[in-house]
Amino acid sequence: MDEIILDKDVAKEVFTIILYSGKSIQNNIPENIIKRITDLAADSTLEVHLDKNKSLQEQNISKDALDVFSLLCYLYVANEEEKNIIYSTWLNNTEQ
Repeated sequence: MDEIILDKDVAKEVFTIILYSGKSIQNNIPENIIKRITDLAADSTLEVHLDKNKSLQEQNISKDALDVFSLLCYLYVANEEEKNIIYSTWLNNTEQ
């Protein structure tokens, strides 16, 4: 994750998604990663609002933010079965 350079607005979107995702996800992402995202997000003036009644795909969130969040889930949260699903989704999206 240290090799990824995030735009401050993407960081703000990712930070917001992490906040809305709950403790089970938040607690699995390393503190240094959360801090880096938080620091970048602090420079953003973007207003990010999520509706808990909608899926992430239905939200007004950038593709970059969704990609970064899915990478975080893949690296730090997902079990092997979930990793296979995420990986398959990535492959399908790159083929389109």
